Amino acid sequence: MNSEYGERFDLLRRTLEASVRMVISSDAGVPDTRFEDFAGSLVIAVMCCGFSPMGAIIASTSRAAEMLGLADRVGSLEPGKFADILAVDGDPLQDISAMRRIVGVFKDGRRIV
Repeated sequence: MNSEYGERFDLLRRTLEASVRMVISSDAGVPDTRFEDFAGSLVIAVMCCGFSPMGAIIASTSRAAEMLGLADRVGSLEPGKFADILAVDGDPLQDISAMRRIVGVFKDGRRIV
């Protein structure tokens, strides 16, 4: 990892340690990850930035929805919300890279992949 990335990751770690509520999104990109490899952003957040696997998942789902003012419709699995679900092979709480092993995609509760 080059020193610029190391400095960025250190800043993110310190920000997280200061209990700043952060989100992980696909619109700004993460170094060395393509926009379509969003799971790679979660892996980097856990491996390099100090997020726990659950913290990374929350930052990219319910907290992101909350920060965008959309928590009443998306961001968590609850009655009345859109049921957009990603099914993966493995337990991402034990191995965040499981988020890259997609086995199903559900949109509005219907399997599309």
